[in-house]
Amino acid sequence: MCDCGHLESDHSEHTRGYGTNSETGKTSCYKCCAQLDLGYLQEHGKLGAYISSDCKSVTTWPGEQLAKITGYHTVDFGYCKDQISFDAVMADGTKLVGRGPGAGMYCRLRRIKS
Repeated sequence: MCDCGHLESDHSEHTRGYGTNSETGKTSCYKCCAQLDLGYLQEHGKLGAYISSDCKSVTTWPGEQLAKITGYHTVDFGYCKDQISFDAVMADGTKLVGRGPGAGMYCRLRRIKS
């Protein structure tokens, strides 16, 4: 049982089925971790996340959707591999921008100031 009150999420032999808060040590199932990530994004305006394998959404590491990608384009990053720059929107309508190396990869995400 996780500290969030839910059972561990489905997982493979390579994952744990929960996340651990690095400050408090408390555990949360993947859905609760996604809610904590959304709260962090709302409070701080930025978040590290992942681009889905089909480049249609921004997700947590286990794959919980945080936002829908509404458009993207390739950016010449100069000395290394090109990256994609994208626009995304959260379920509540909050608009975001992000950049990362591509499908299935880590990205940096920030809220657009309104």
